[in-house]
Amino acid sequence: MGVLEFLQIHVLGTNYNWSGWNFRQWIFFSDTLLRIGVIVSTYYLLVVMQTVITFFVNCPITARAKNRVYGWIQPLPLVGNSIIGWARRVDDFVSVRLLDIINQMIKISRLLVQVIFIRSTFGKNENVVVFPTEESEEMMLFRQQKILTTLLIANHRSINDYILINYLILQGTGFLDPQTSLVSIAKRCWTDESFEFPEVEFLSWGTAINLPNLQFFKNLLLRDETVYVSKEDIKAELETGPNKIFALFPEVNILTTEISMMQRKLNDQYFPHVKKFYNVLYPRFPTFINTIRTFSELCFPKGGGDKKQHLSNSIKKIAGARKLIAGETVGTRTETNLSISEDNSNTRDKPAPKIERPAQINSYFYDITIVYYRPVLLENAHDHDRGKLKTVDGFQLEETIPSFLELLALPCDKTSSPVIVMVDVKRYEIESLLSLKNKKLEKWLELQWERKEERISQINSKIKLR
Repeated sequence: MGVLEFLQIHVLGTNYNWSGWNFRQWIFFSDTLLRIGVIVSTYYLLVVMQTVITFFVNCPITARAKNRVYGWIQPLPLVGNSIIGWARRVDDFVSVRLLDIINQMIKISRLLVQVIFIRSTFGKNENVVVFPTEESEEMMLFRQQKILTTLLIANHRSINDYILINYLILQGTGFLDPQTSLVSIAKRCWTDESFEFPEVEFLSWGTAINLPNLQFFKNLLLRDETVYVSKEDIKAELETGPNKIFALFPEVNILTTEISMMQRKLNDQYFPHVKKFYNVLYPRFPTFINTIRTFSELCFPKGGGDKKQHLSNSIKKIAGARKLIAGETVGTRTETNLSISEDNSNTRDKPAPKIERPAQINSYFYDITIVYYRPVLLENAHDHDRGKLKTVDGFQLEETIPSFLELLALPCDKTSSPVIVMVDVKRYEIESLLSLKNKKLEKWLELQWERKEERISQINSKIKLR
């Protein structure tokens, strides 16, 4: 799918009726877009500032120019050394402290972008309702108010899945409360050093991204859909901060009617060697395998020995990377949320000093199933999507693929039919996957997608309008 077609279908929407809007609706919608635009523009302004400052700090030409200027100033009587000392302090502030401040502002502004996207779509939208299934399990992403490095996998039904997963993760933080201002959120993140807000990275189209990120559209334009995220890139993301949530869509593409029909033709051609899917797309394995391999290497590096000690060493390497660069002393802490058998052979070792932010691997990972519905009025209709011959009448819930602007516009359009989102979360122990070979990981994911296929069929059969 090309970028223009992608924008038309998944961002703008092809079936939404914009012509029936009145002036008040357009004003309300424009205000929403303006607020989003201000936050997003602030984010990119900070990114540009960071890029420019980093370029000049690391540029060899800049270093030579500074040395030459210092050489001119130093011979000045009385004031030469004072000016150079002041200039060096400014240089140190810009190259270290100012960059740290901008980095923190970028993290906070990115969080604010996610919050305003959620509030404008799933958060306070009466026409968009998110329901967990009865069997859905709780996501445990924190331990002692510290975020855990966690893996999420999900089927891909809409471009809004990126916002929905952020919504599910930020639900318990209080950020999504309309009474909580963006200023108060930014202030809390800036002043409370003990508070860790969840950082989500989507492993998609060959890179790790989250809103707002134009890299997604760049990769969509320039890269093939088979592109995957390498282990090196995942490790690099871990090194930028010890605890993150990694979310990935193994299907890569969004399930549309056209793609589903293409898949069915291929299934008919290669059946029984491949499983026939109707509710999901066949998963792609490389990014999932690379993520598991990275987690496994973090916990059990090659070379044998005590697994608990290996985990401690890995935590030390990742959690301490930035502090070592800054010249601080970094110790280790063996505490982790990963259930690993412990050998007492190293009990004579000296106790390791604690660090402020140990990297912790969540002992669970989560499989999220997403389905979007919309009520439609049917008369003598057939379910052509699944080939059922039985006719249906009256209002029925029909699966839909809402575009981003369509979901954003629903609060302004009270006459439009609402969107109902069903979410099913399953929890699994990640330790069971860490030692599996690649082929077994592929088989596990394929079987998981077969279960997801059946799960969506169960959700479709149970959900009804009263």
